[in-house]
Amino acid sequence: MRLITKSDIYKHRQISKSVKEIIINQFIDDAQISDLNPLLGNKFYYSILAEPEKYSELLNGCQYDYDGVTISMVGLKKVLSLFTYARYIMHGSQIDTPFGYVEKQTQDSTPVSRTNKKEIYTMSRQTAMQYWQQVKTYLNIHASDYPHWNCLASKSKRTFKLNKISK
Repeated sequence: MRLITKSDIYKHRQISKSVKEIIINQFIDDAQISDLNPLLGNKFYYSILAEPEKYSELLNGCQYDYDGVTISMVGLKKVLSLFTYARYIMHGSQIDTPFGYVEKQTQDSTPVSRTNKKEIYTMSRQTAMQYWQQVKTYLNIHASDYPHWNCLASKSKRTFKLNKISK
């Protein structure tokens, strides 16, 4: 099950309306499993996929009050849209043909350089992570409403220190 569609991405970033669903869906699937799943943790991720209607506020965003301040949370759909867009920008113009893997070009345009694509890719992922921080804060504040959210992703990585044993 996909949590977003091409039209969800189009709400946040410009993509061609002529992009086929079968093409963009590959990037959605990849972003869900490679980008979103690790942020949410398996149990929470799969509970959202199983019953997305239960998570409407989390998916679509909302405003909530916290310590007397109204906070806007953009929702997982925007985060996932930006992750998908990054993947699409980096690889969307490439296609497999009977003659090999090629990048589409036309006479009337100049293809974006790989360096520029990588920069857009990186910036889109960074923006997605900034929006993710809003979502994570919301989840941590409302953890009791989301029993499968166990703050796995919000805990800092465990580190250990080795001390040199000397004689």
